[in-house]
Amino acid sequence: MLMKLTSSTPHGVPLPWTVLLVYGWTCCLVLANKREVLQKTLLAHQEEMASPSFESLHRMNHMSPRLRAFLSEPIGEKDVVCVDGISHELAINLVTKGFNKAYTLLGQFLLMHKNEMEFQRWLICCCGATECEAQESTNCLKEWCSCFL
Repeated sequence: MLMKLTSSTPHGVPLPWTVLLVYGWTCCLVLANKREVLQKTLLAHQEEMASPSFESLHRMNHMSPRLRAFLSEPIGEKDVVCVDGISHELAINLVTKGFNKAYTLLGQFLLMHKNEMEFQRWLICCCGATECEAQESTNCLKEWCSCFL
């Protein structure tokens, strides 16, 4: 997000700089003659950040639609059933154990220091997941962490 705020004196005389807010948190003063150069640089950076790399595109092609949907946005208030690999039956087991939201399941994964084998064993032994469900849900949470943490 690039937002331009006009600067002027109390008498309405414009000042020789412009305040730019970049990504909603960076603030800088720019002299009027340097403003265009900075704006072009920022826009080029935004385009670079928005264009996915070849590796990420290749990985996205090999993802299930559920995994792609889960990774498309922050975890927010998603239900645990939204996690790829969590079946309806496993979701019921998780909810009865207090893991009703995806972020609570992610918290358990993080408490286990993102140890995939330990998390899979926990899902199988304590929650009744199959090996396939445990692997898929662990992979989903691992991928989410690599995208958002």
